[in-house]
Amino acid sequence: MPLCLPPALAAISHLRELDLDSFCGVYFLCDGDEVVYVGKSLVAFSRALSHRKTKEFDRVFFLRTPESDLLAIERQFIESLKPRLNVVFNAPAPMTDEAAASGVEPIERAG
Repeated sequence: MPLCLPPALAAISHLRELDLDSFCGVYFLCDGDEVVYVGKSLVAFSRALSHRKTKEFDRVFFLRTPESDLLAIERQFIESLKPRLNVVFNAPAPMTDEAAASGVEPIERAG
């Protein structure tokens, strides 16, 4: 179905409509040049904006992602970017009983 633009937007080339109700993907909340949070959602646009109540950011970027890949791609970006507000993924892993019994100290991740 062709894109039906409002007349005031007709002269803008490469304009695409964003379906706010079904934009499945990973989103990046940024404060200045820092990526402060990475999230994923089946409704990424509204989910990202819902963070305005609890997180400080001034820009949002979206990566359209198939639903089947959401968790893996989100985790990949969290592990590589280490956003400071993704506390669950950035927390050190708890020491197992076996490691505690062996007396071996856990290795902390750099960064």
